[in-house]
Amino acid sequence: MRKKTLFLLTVFFMAFSLFCDSSEDLLDEIDRAVKAEFYNRAISLANKGGKLYPEDSRFPLTEGDLYASRKLYNLALSSYEKAETLNRSDRKIREEIASVLGLLDRNEEALLYLEGLAEEIDDYRILDDLGWAYFKTHQPEKGIPLLEKAIEREFHKSLALTLGTLYSEVNNVVLCRKSYLASIDAALKDGDSYFASVAYYNLSLAEQSFYSYEKAIEYAGLSLEQMERAGGHLALGDLYLTKGDYPAAAQEIRKAAPLDQTPLSSMNLASLFCLQGKLDAALYEADAIRNLSDDSWMYYFGIDSQQFDTDLNELYRDIYKGLYHRERLTAVRGFIGKFKHLSRVAVYYFRYRYYDSQFRFLAYGLGRTQWKRSSSLRGALTLASAAQGFRQPAEKYLLKARELEAGDPLSVPWYDLEIGRETRNLSLLLRGLNSFQKTWEARAVEDSYREILFLRKGGLKTPESIEASVSVFRQNSGGLRQYGLKLPLHLTMSGSDLSREKRIFSRYISSNGFYLTESFTGSEPYLRLHKVSDKFYSYTISWPDGSILTSGRIHAQKSMGQTAYELSVSLAESVFP
Repeated sequence: MRKKTLFLLTVFFMAFSLFCDSSEDLLDEIDRAVKAEFYNRAISLANKGGKLYPEDSRFPLTEGDLYASRKLYNLALSSYEKAETLNRSDRKIREEIASVLGLLDRNEEALLYLEGLAEEIDDYRILDDLGWAYFKTHQPEKGIPLLEKAIEREFHKSLALTLGTLYSEVNNVVLCRKSYLASIDAALKDGDSYFASVAYYNLSLAEQSFYSYEKAIEYAGLSLEQMERAGGHLALGDLYLTKGDYPAAAQEIRKAAPLDQTPLSSMNLASLFCLQGKLDAALYEADAIRNLSDDSWMYYFGIDSQQFDTDLNELYRDIYKGLYHRERLTAVRGFIGKFKHLSRVAVYYFRYRYYDSQFRFLAYGLGRTQWKRSSSLRGALTLASAAQGFRQPAEKYLLKARELEAGDPLSVPWYDLEIGRETRNLSLLLRGLNSFQKTWEARAVEDSYREILFLRKGGLKTPESIEASVSVFRQNSGGLRQYGLKLPLHLTMSGSDLSREKRIFSRYISSNGFYLTESFTGSEPYLRLHKVSDKFYSYTISWPDGSILTSGRIHAQKSMGQTAYELSVSLAESVFP
């Protein structure tokens, strides 16, 4: 029956087109085709109308609308530009061009159209889009007074929402909160759950950037109460990442994924896997993101293609850097095994260096744009990340950023960590470590312990370094090996005279991400290896309080070296991600 109906409709449209004797008739036919969801037919008719009536701007305008509805934005832009050449006075055409340019991430060009439209007409929707374009192009100093004046004339919740985002960009905590809360209050009065959900989500992100984590998690929850959207779950996931609660973060990100029409949930999941040391899973997610081609989703988020490419290259850099260090701390046997091992080390190293250079290049360009305009704090932090590892420029930009946040004491430990890292200042790192909000900033504490390990002389030979390494591992079992760091263990063996065997076992275990302490210091786990018989060994890794980290048994191989190798692999696989 459905096929018969479609056939009759097709015949009807074909017959009708034979008798169209005016542009109005043809436009009516296009409208009927759209209502019947014959989009290809509608586009064909619009194209035909453009040829029959080349001076009528309505046909390329309609064609552009049809392409835009199918998310074919480049084709839509081409059609709209044809319409504009025919009728430059039609504001709708220029509004559509501005919209499509934004969806194509051509924000500077969209801004020019919006500025022209704002001079011609006092329409809050145009002003809202213009304020958003100023945010997207890092010009909050232009967007803030524009929207403040518009709200003074007449309040609209969308203007207040965009104004809150602009205040967030300049780190104005009080006015950011005031604007967001005003937009939320209006949305709740209007019964607009979707808008309220978006506004609560934005406020949650802002509160997190202001180091106000309790409020951030409250507003993320309220966003989800209004409407279950991917953004609310992603905001919670990011908060749990900061808190160092990786299982809870993973749960929220996975809740977001089926609701998400953007690659943000995949990006967050890849970042989480990378932090946890699940590098192969992180690489899989990153590759899936890189293969996406539609960037139109970025228009509705505080991100553009340059920022997204910067973040993606940073993610690849961290993944390959982790793979490089992990491979270096992996035991191997035999000539072929060693050859493959060295090949992987070389490949991972060169890919790490490639993505590092790409990230630095993109971050520097982005940071300069942000800094030259008026996103000063964001620009300083982006430039500092681009210069990471180069003391003088990195310290310069971090000091500028710290000055811009000087009014917020909660920011101090973060700058102690970053400046301490760049200047190799152990005192700053220790001060930051002791000043973080322990409940919410556990991930920063983990970073601090790692940086302290890098700076302490003597490696893991001191009790303080061993304790720091154990602290990192307790927080995140994937937080050592991918950074080139080892987990301290105190080895004891029993079952017979094992002095020779202990040397062989120690060599392989030490090659696979572990550091064997000469004497027990009080914080590292015990590795108890027992030779049950000539056929197999049992092992247990336990904490000083007796709780077991892992245990198992391995069969003795033909050679002691092969047995030790199998044991080291088994230990690494059961302890590290």
